[in-house]
Amino acid sequence: MDRQPLTDRLGDRLLAEYGGAAAAYSLRALNGNGDSVVRVRRASDNSEQDFTAAEVSDGTLESFCGAGDGFVETWYDQSGNGNDATQATAGSQPKIVSNGSLVTGGINFNTTVSNQWLNTASNNVQGVDASTGAFTAFGVLSFDGSANFDMAFSHDNTARVAQLFRNSGSGTIQTVTLGNPISTTIDQGPAFTAGEKLLATSLSTGNSGTLEAFKNGTGDGSTSITVPQQTATDYLVIGARNITGSSGIFNGNIEELIIYGNDQAANRTAIETNINDHYNIY
Repeated sequence: MDRQPLTDRLGDRLLAEYGGAAAAYSLRALNGNGDSVVRVRRASDNSEQDFTAAEVSDGTLESFCGAGDGFVETWYDQSGNGNDATQATAGSQPKIVSNGSLVTGGINFNTTVSNQWLNTASNNVQGVDASTGAFTAFGVLSFDGSANFDMAFSHDNTARVAQLFRNSGSGTIQTVTLGNPISTTIDQGPAFTAGEKLLATSLSTGNSGTLEAFKNGTGDGSTSITVPQQTATDYLVIGARNITGSSGIFNGNIEELIIYGNDQAANRTAIETNINDHYNIY
């Protein structure tokens, strides 16, 4: 497997440069430190262990799993807000090591095995500005194209906002807001192909503003926003629409997910450049 140099494994301090994220998940060190980024359960004996970004990429995680599989029990939030995403049920944990080898392209969510998702322990994720409905989200991921709806992540509440998902009927990156009372605004962004690794960005400038989905820094035009988000704090769900994992299930890989509860339009290009410089997506 490709071994990254130490400086790459420690990250480039993206969150130090562009602070204020509500939640941030990655297999690299977004703060440039040696904190654990993921907790993994190995299938052979169900033992669990924390791993830093360096240990994910240098073979330490693979050695822990041996010739078997490894599954994510916790994806640690690197924003400093403590919004760790967890899954206690073994059969619903996404895979990070397969047959002794690190999964290519991030953490694998696969509904052909079972519905797999992670979620925060309480509804404390301020991923949306409650008064304006502004948010920005960046995801490094790939869709496998096998499901009707692939929900990369969402906020689970009656006033939830699901920022990154696709509909297999259109084969495009989409972003959607749901207000309270429920009303939906969808922006249908650029097209993708199944299995394509991409940088997906969702950006809402707020009520009476615009909503837009981007692929690799390019959008297809924006949708006007008319419904503000009424809820400041929601559960964050990765890989599904809700914390029960019963709908909007994601099929594919997720390598990085950074969420801001505000409008990051001024920094969007710079953050996308940082992400692309690390992953060399486009």
